[in-house]
Amino acid sequence: MSTLEVSNISDGTTSVPAGYVVNGSAKAWVNGQDDATVLDSFNISSSTDNGVGTYQYNYTSSFSSSSYSSQSEARVGSSGAHTANTQSNVAGSLIIRCYKVSTNSADDRENMVAVQGDLA
Repeated sequence: MSTLEVSNISDGTTSVPAGYVVNGSAKAWVNGQDDATVLDSFNISSSTDNGVGTYQYNYTSSFSSSSYSSQSEARVGSSGAHTANTQSNVAGSLIIRCYKVSTNSADDRENMVAVQGDLA
């Protein structure tokens, strides 16, 4: 079996680093804690805790626009069931908001996001 080693892959119009293909189809993903600490990620350069239940994750490589698809999940903590949603912020970052089912914003034990879209 042969191994092909390349730095970038191109379709003739757009070129991306080979790592985006090797590391899966999501162009970014993050597993974060309730203080925005990043436990593990791909294409995430930094994070910010923007208050109770609101976290911002900044991309290493930006998306071409803020019109991308994201899926999020909030892991249940000891304070009851939680839910999460993501908001396309700008091409360079996203915001995840976590909520308790019965109340407003709430910090979660963990939050996870996967993002698909076109990179800039």
